[in-house]
Amino acid sequence: MVLTMRFAPSLFILLSTLLGFPEQRPTQRPAVASAHLEGRVTLSTGAPARGATVTVHCIGCLGRMRIDSTGRYSVDVPAGRLSLELRCFTATTLGHVVESPTLVLKAGERRVHNFVFQPNACREPPFSTLWGSFRGIYVHHWEGSTFSFCDEVPLPVREVLARSFVPGAVAVSASIANVTNLLDHVGVMPNSQGETPLYVEWRGMLAGPGQYGTWGLASYGFTVDSVRVVRAMQLTDCPRINPLAARTPARFDTAAVVLAAWRTVMTQPAAPGRPAVLSVTSRLDRHTMPLSPLVTRQLRERGVPIVRPVDLYGSTVRDTYHIADLEMLRDSSVSVVMGASYFLPSRNGFEVFKARGDSVRVRCEARVCTARLVRSWLGRQ
Repeated sequence: MVLTMRFAPSLFILLSTLLGFPEQRPTQRPAVASAHLEGRVTLSTGAPARGATVTVHCIGCLGRMRIDSTGRYSVDVPAGRLSLELRCFTATTLGHVVESPTLVLKAGERRVHNFVFQPNACREPPFSTLWGSFRGIYVHHWEGSTFSFCDEVPLPVREVLARSFVPGAVAVSASIANVTNLLDHVGVMPNSQGETPLYVEWRGMLAGPGQYGTWGLASYGFTVDSVRVVRAMQLTDCPRINPLAARTPARFDTAAVVLAAWRTVMTQPAAPGRPAVLSVTSRLDRHTMPLSPLVTRQLRERGVPIVRPVDLYGSTVRDTYHIADLEMLRDSSVSVVMGASYFLPSRNGFEVFKARGDSVRVRCEARVCTARLVRSWLGRQ
């Protein structure tokens, strides 16, 4: 039996007072003093500046506002200091800032602040396409790839790129399979942001302005038709945009690094006496670092048994290894982590699925790579 005791509210208050409990009162947030801001955004001719945006910056503000068809905006804001940004009407994600005044509003105040665009303040070239050959820096990233021109680009394009969210960057689309393979790593380690900067010379179509790439943040898009040159970027490349060179990772022979790590790990295979294979993929995978088809072919030619990723790593007749991580270290050596999955019989006759990991340090000098085993560990899955 469960006894339930009920008290009238007045009795509860009396008991709290007698026993010394503090009285519980509901907490209320202090009211925030507000003000009202409105205005009209027009061209120098007096016509409404359709497509322009007004952004309010302050604690508790609503952010960017589109003006209505008559050019008006209206918003309630917390009293105090705030700043405004008037951005151009644009076909891209972000128009450049024309004005950015700072205002101080008192509680209960109703402020009117108008904007007027001067002639040519928001000049933007019409959408167009341009076929041609270009050279520059291609930055490969799993979330979106960009291209920056080594040489000067046509003036209208240059003006838009100068005020883009990512200055000078063009979103890249490589729809042809052989083009994608050419750009896939080519033996260059990604930097700490997962980017792979390459020097390229290619031909294709440049289109814009508009919204291209990841989240539509690039003002122009470039569709690759053919590639003439692709290699690791060097310090002498593209003096006009040379600051990118500071982020260029060191170049090394990827196949030689993986081969040295593979041979070191094979000195103590997961299950001695049983064949081992290396699972390789050229695409982003949850467990395996991607390698380009070129590197895969080089490994196969050097005697490494290659298989494609399988749904379940591990076999009763072979040990399946994969490259779990590749990382360039500060001393220019490369850390390679290789994992293996395999089955081993147990005493009761059942097979046990197990996993093995090996961390190898590889150093390459004069095109010769040597490796040493740093750490090994076993696990049961």
